[in-house]
Amino acid sequence: MSAKPNYSEIKKLERKVGRTASKMIESSISKQLQTLGLIDTSELKDSIKTKPIMGRVRLFRISTTMARHGFILQQGVNDQRTGHTRELNKTYYSVREHTMILQQKPFITEGIEKSGAFKYLVDEMGKIRMKEVPIIFNGTDIKLK
Repeated sequence: MSAKPNYSEIKKLERKVGRTASKMIESSISKQLQTLGLIDTSELKDSIKTKPIMGRVRLFRISTTMARHGFILQQGVNDQRTGHTRELNKTYYSVREHTMILQQKPFITEGIEKSGAFKYLVDEMGKIRMKEVPIIFNGTDIKLK
């Protein structure tokens, strides 16, 4: 056992764990979209990307990006739309002010919860970070299993 933790090895291991967890989240969100019947085209499904965000040594977070309408579906809409004029095939028509209500569909939240990524992250990050304990408390006999 060395006297100092190998931070490059720790970063490599945490990045690997982060990538695995982000893939778990990405596939789970896609499955949630399919279950709710929200994938008419592959545009939304293809726009879902998750990736681990690394610090100098540690995994900071897992970032999820997708097309804007995915987040609108997640949050829902209850708003007043303004009146305006539209053009369709060189024909103009006007739309009156009206209320738009789009029910919230929490597919992102449910997808993350059902993915099992949190449990995986806690277990794997705990194993990685516990390897440092005997090194930091150098000279004591700490047995880890």
